[in-house]
Amino acid sequence: MLLLPIEDSPGVRLGGGQIALIWLMFALNLLGPRPIARFQSMCVVLGLLPVALILTAGWAYFDPAVYRAASTYRDSRT
Repeated sequence: MLLLPIEDSPGVRLGGGQIALIWLMFALNLLGPRPIARFQSMCVVLGLLPVALILTAGWAYFDPAVYRAASTYRDSRT
C-alpha cells in the first residue's frame, strides 16, 4: 500500500535520515543538559580519534634528517 508517491532515490533516503537525526537530537534535548553534555563529550572524543591516530602514525614515519634539510634556518656554526 503506497501512502505517498515518493520515489526511493538516494536523495529521498538522505533527507529522511537528516529529518530523523533532527528529531533524535530534539528528543535528546528534552532529556536535559546532562545527557546532552555526555553526547557532546562523546562526539568530541570520536572526532579527535582520527586526528590522534594520524598524529601517532606520522611520528612513526618522521625523519629528522629530512626536516633539518628542508629547514630554512641554517646554523652558522656548521
